[in-house]
Amino acid sequence: RMQLLHQGNERVALMLGKTARHLVEQQHARAGRERAGELEPLAVEQRQRAGLLVALAAFGRARAERDVYSDCMDVLTRCGLAGKSNRQAVALTLLDRKRLELARALATGPRVLLLDEVAGGLTEHECDALVTLVKELHASGLSIVWIEHIVHALLATVDRLMVLHGGRFIAQGEPRAVIDSPPVREVYMGIPVDG
Repeated sequence: RMQLLHQGNERVALMLGKTARHLVEQQHARAGRERAGELEPLAVEQRQRAGLLVALAAFGRARAERDVYSDCMDVLTRCGLAGKSNRQAVALTLLDRKRLELARALATGPRVLLLDEVAGGLTEHECDALVTLVKELHASGLSIVWIEHIVHALLATVDRLMVLHGGRFIAQGEPRAVIDSPPVREVYMGIPVDG
């Protein structure tokens, strides 16, 4: 459950009953939220093995290495990376690096997964593969909040779409209805609205 509250001029997201502002990544993980997105966090760890990256994320739950190995392999398998777990992250394709970001987030056992522009830079075929994975994650009971500019990925995946412009919601609801709404058509697609 997520609410957006206003405190003066500042917006504060409340997720699962806890304020999300000022929390560091480890606190978010403990609260059941995890983020996967653009690949900057991976760049500093590119010399690490893909499987180790997932294991390191699992350690955030204060578990011993011997207790996380099978969970890590389960997450890698779920994300389509089990056969690549001993490769260096830098040797992975862009799609596989994005899958690795998802795997790292999933290894923390989140209840809410925040996806930030995760489809950016992918080919049509790769985007379809990512959409399939996100659908599988959602079908397993994981709540997902996805911020994305690749509209067809969202339309293929989400059951509710919210559109922001200038910091305000201009449309929300069933995805196709939102995309077809006059404010979204005018602001994001440049289609003038008559009248």
